[in-house]
Amino acid sequence: MKRIWIVCASLFLAAAIPAQLTHLWVDAANGSDNNPGTRARPFKTLTKGLTTLKANAVVHVLPGVYGPKTTGDFWDNVNKRSKVIQLNSYRNFHVVGADRDKCIVDFNGLGDQYWGFIQVRNPSQIKDDSVEVCNLTFRNVGSKSWACGPLHVHGWQDHHTNIHHNMYIDCNSAFIIWSGSDAAFHDNIIVSTVQGKGVSIRVRGENTRDGDRVYVYNNLVYNTRIGLEWSDGTNWTPNKTFVEKFIYNNIVLNCSTGFNQWASYPTLFPKVHFENNIAWKCGANYNVPSYPKSNRAVDPKLANPARFDFHPLAGSPCLDGGFPAGLLFMMNDFAGNARVADADLDGKSLPDIGPYEKVQAGLSVSNFVQGRTATFQGKNFLPGGYPGIFFLGYAKASLVLSPFGIFGLEPAKILVGAPMTFPGKYQLPIPSNPLLKGVPVYAQALGFRPTTGGFVFMPTGRLDLYL
Repeated sequence: MKRIWIVCASLFLAAAIPAQLTHLWVDAANGSDNNPGTRARPFKTLTKGLTTLKANAVVHVLPGVYGPKTTGDFWDNVNKRSKVIQLNSYRNFHVVGADRDKCIVDFNGLGDQYWGFIQVRNPSQIKDDSVEVCNLTFRNVGSKSWACGPLHVHGWQDHHTNIHHNMYIDCNSAFIIWSGSDAAFHDNIIVSTVQGKGVSIRVRGENTRDGDRVYVYNNLVYNTRIGLEWSDGTNWTPNKTFVEKFIYNNIVLNCSTGFNQWASYPTLFPKVHFENNIAWKCGANYNVPSYPKSNRAVDPKLANPARFDFHPLAGSPCLDGGFPAGLLFMMNDFAGNARVADADLDGKSLPDIGPYEKVQAGLSVSNFVQGRTATFQGKNFLPGGYPGIFFLGYAKASLVLSPFGIFGLEPAKILVGAPMTFPGKYQLPIPSNPLLKGVPVYAQALGFRPTTGGFVFMPTGRLDLYL
C-alpha cells in the first residue's frame, strides 16, 4: 500500500498538479471577522468569507444561521438598507455548506434588491466550476421586487457557474439566470410553505451571444406561483442572439403555473431543449406552446410532498424516466448518491426525474487527512453482496457509459484502483506532503452485482475531497 502511494505522489508531482485551493472557514456562532479564516479561527460572516479571495479558494460554511439579524450579512447598518455580495470576475471559487440542513442563509424577508443578494457576474475565464455554490439552505426572501432572490448569475464572458444541491424555502425568485456560458442549476429543491407564493426559477437571455448555454435539470419545485420560467431576447439584444437552454428531468408540483415560456417574446425560442419534465396539480401545467411529448402531466408518486419528502415511490414515473443524454455537470443526486443508476435492475441505466435517484450502492469516507489512513465504506442497499472496484483520481468528469451509468473520474488521471466489496471497506494511507495541501481529489467505487447471464453495474456517488 505504501508503495502505491509513493507512485501516486510521484505522479502528482510529475504531472500537471491541479490548482491548490486555499481553504477559508465561516462560523456564524463562533467566528470573528478579525480572525484569519482558518478552521481553528474562522470568520463570522459570509460577506468576509466570500470577499477575502477571488480565485482558487473554497469557503466552507459551517452550521449556523447567516443573515441580517444574526451575522449582519446582506444589511447595510449605516444606511439601514439591504445590500448584496458581488462575486465579480471570480475564478475557481467554491462556496460549500458543511451540512445543508444546518447551514442556513436567512434573509428575514428582505426583498427590495433588484436581482439576487449573491450576484455572480463575469467570471474571468472558462474553468470547471469557476463559481460553485452548493449544499446550503436559503430561506425567507421577500417579494418587493419580482426579480429579487438569493442568487443571480449574469455574465457576458465565457464562464462556468454551478449552483447545485441547495434547498430554498419561501424564496421569491429562488434562482435568476440572465445569460452566461455553461451556467448550471441542478439537483436543487425549491418549496413554498404558502401555496402560490413566489417565482422559483427564471431563465432568460439578455446581452448574450450565440453559443451561450444554460443547463437546468433534476430540480423540484413545490407550491410556488410559477415553477420554471424562461424567455429570450429584448431590445437589449438587437442582433437576436440566443442562450441555448437544456431543461431536463425537472418536477414542478402544486404550483399556479408549472412550466412557463414568457410570452413577451414569442418568436425568439429557437434553442430550447425541453425534455422529460413532469408537471402535476398546477393551475396550468405547461404554458409552453408545442412542447415535446416527453414532458408529461402525471402524478410523480412522491413519498410525502406536504412534509417535503420528495423521494419517488415504487412505480413512480420518475424512476429511470429522465432524459438519457449526459449533461455537463451531472453526477450526484440531492442526497449525494450516483446519478444515472439502474433503478429497476433491467440492465439499462437512465437518470431518474427529480432531485433523487434510486440507488443500490453508496460510498462514504472517514479520516481523510494527510498522514493518516482513510477508510472508504462501500454500502449495499440490496440483499447479498457483490464485488467492486475503488478508484481515486485527481480530475473529475461525468462520463455516461451506457448502459452502465456515470463514471465521475477522468480515466487518464486515476491514481488508485483497487478491489473492494459491497458491503465492505477499503483503507488507504494518505501521504503527508505539503506540496499536495489543498489539491482536490475525487473518489468513486463501481459495483458489479451478478445476474443471470451477466451483471448489473452499481456505481456509487463521487466524493469530492481535498488532500
